[in-house]
Amino acid sequence: MIKLLVIVLVLVTLAGGTFTGLTAFGVIPDVLGLGIKLEDPPPRQEVKPPPVRPEFVEIEPFILPVILEGEGLRRSIYFNFRLKVRKGTAEDVRPHTVRIQDAMVRYLHEWIPRWLRDHDEIDLIVMKEKLRIVTGRVVGEGVVEEVMLRAVFDK
Repeated sequence: MIKLLVIVLVLVTLAGGTFTGLTAFGVIPDVLGLGIKLEDPPPRQEVKPPPVRPEFVEIEPFILPVILEGEGLRRSIYFNFRLKVRKGTAEDVRPHTVRIQDAMVRYLHEWIPRWLRDHDEIDLIVMKEKLRIVTGRVVGEGVVEEVMLRAVFDK
C-alpha cells in the first residue's frame, strides 16, 4: 500500500510539474490563471539627436554716458553683450563686431534718454529686442537670434 501511495505521489508531482512547465512555456493555455503574465515591452523610442549647441559672438564691453536735456551727464552705464547667432554664421558675424558695437552705441545713445524721460529705469527686455533689430540691420535679418546681456552696471 505504501508503494502504491509513493507511486501515485510521484505521478501527481510529475504531472503537476509537466503541466506547469508546458503552461509557463506557452505550449498549452493557462487554464488556471497561475502563469506569469508578461507585459508587452514598451514601444521603442527613437533616439533624438543631441540639441544643437548655440553659437555666440562676443561684443567688446563699453561704457555709455547718459546725457539728458537740461541735466547734462546723468549717469554712465557699462554694458557687456554677447550675441547668440544662427548655427554656422558665427564666423561670418565676427568680422562685423566693431560695426555692431558702433550701431549699438549709436542706438542706445539716442534711445536711453528718450526712454528715461518717461520711465525711471531701463527695461532690459525691451532694450534687448531693440538691439536685436539693430544688429539685424548690420549683419542681416535673422542671423542674430538673441542679444544677451552678460553684465550691466549703472554708475
